[in-house]
Amino acid sequence: MAVDWEPFTGYYAGSSAIVANDIEMFYGLHILSLVCITASFMGSSFVIITSVRARRYKTLNDRLPIYISTADLAFASVHFVDHLTVMVNKKYPSAGTCRLLGVILLIGWGYQITINGALAAQCWLKIVRRWKLPLGVYEWKLHALVMSIVMSIVVVGLGIDAFGPASYIICFKIEGRPGRIMWLLTVAFLIVTTVAIVFSSVSIRRQIRAVIGDVTKYTFADLQDNRTHQADVRMLNFAIIGCVQYIPTSALIFAVLFWDDGRLINKTLYYIALTTVNSGGTMNCLVYLHNQRMVRFYNEQFAARMGSRCSSQAPPERTLQRVVTARRYTESEGSDDAAHL
Repeated sequence: MAVDWEPFTGYYAGSSAIVANDIEMFYGLHILSLVCITASFMGSSFVIITSVRARRYKTLNDRLPIYISTADLAFASVHFVDHLTVMVNKKYPSAGTCRLLGVILLIGWGYQITINGALAAQCWLKIVRRWKLPLGVYEWKLHALVMSIVMSIVVVGLGIDAFGPASYIICFKIEGRPGRIMWLLTVAFLIVTTVAIVFSSVSIRRQIRAVIGDVTKYTFADLQDNRTHQADVRMLNFAIIGCVQYIPTSALIFAVLFWDDGRLINKTLYYIALTTVNSGGTMNCLVYLHNQRMVRFYNEQFAARMGSRCSSQAPPERTLQRVVTARRYTESEGSDDAAHL
């Protein structure tokens, strides 16, 4: 039977992109990726629009969803063009186009990975070690550090000509030593970030239980401590969801580099990894909604501990102020009664 595509000869710019001449998997993975990217694009847009309209950008934990969603939008936009172009032409783009797409994709993806790891470390230092790191206005120092790391990787990749097609993604080349070295460094970076996030999550949650769980009488200082921990947990939730993407992606990169033999387990890994890596915006949107529910839950718990009949929808500061006022009034009434006696 005649075919309307060129036979696969390797991962080279301008050559056939139908890996192992498996046309069913070619269309299946690209269509799945496009669907996930579209959902991710919608999720990221929802988070940004909702945050801006509600004016939720006064603190770092409020701005973080906007930062990550912006990075996801950049990643999704470039990756959508990447998948659509390859699927329509059934070929990898030219070397120059591959290089451009790879650089832009790496900036968005690298920013997301690096800022997740950096924030996990920052939360751990602040809560567990009690170190407060000044990040500057709108966290410019954090952005400068993250972008310096990402742009250094981009410069190195351009210097050794490492950008190009790699199976079903265009980032670093699979063919040739420079690209493979960059992929191995990417895997190492993903593993280090994942370990840092998991370690920070366990340590921080243990510390929060110790601080908040033993509080019997709240003061304004306790409230501030409670809200600070809530903010850090909300930031950490975004970092944790990144692990859902990083672990399958690391496994897929290893499979492509060392044992991409077309077996069922490899094909299954492709589907899992491409689903997770292209669903970052969707996952972050779900975390954003979960965090909003978590804030309402903590406010309800706080109101209950105050023994207040105030609405649980009221801000904790207002609830605490009412309770303190009621306590003072009760104490003054008791003093007056004692004086009359």
